[in-house]
Amino acid sequence: MVLSLTNSSNADYENAWKFPECIGINILDSESLAKIEQIAYKYFEDEAEKNPLFAKVIYLQYQFYKKTFRINEVQQSILNRTPALPNTEKLKAAAEKAK
Repeated sequence: MVLSLTNSSNADYENAWKFPECIGINILDSESLAKIEQIAYKYFEDEAEKNPLFAKVIYLQYQFYKKTFRINEVQQSILNRTPALPNTEKLKAAAEKAK
């Protein structure tokens, strides 16, 4: 789920359109997308509590996205809403337990 809503390359689109009969795009409403994000991020936080290595990986991934991508701007323009992010402070606290 990590950025899977909008994280695709041009090559993905170019290759996908070679098989138009196989393409199906479903656009969910904002409320449904927000609920999916909420469920995914709750899973991240719960898993991080159980597995500090998982916490470290997911925390570093979101830190990378924050520093290198304009994640909210890109998703906002596509989704017409500001997407949520996981509780990075909670992930950071769990990640600090990893060796």
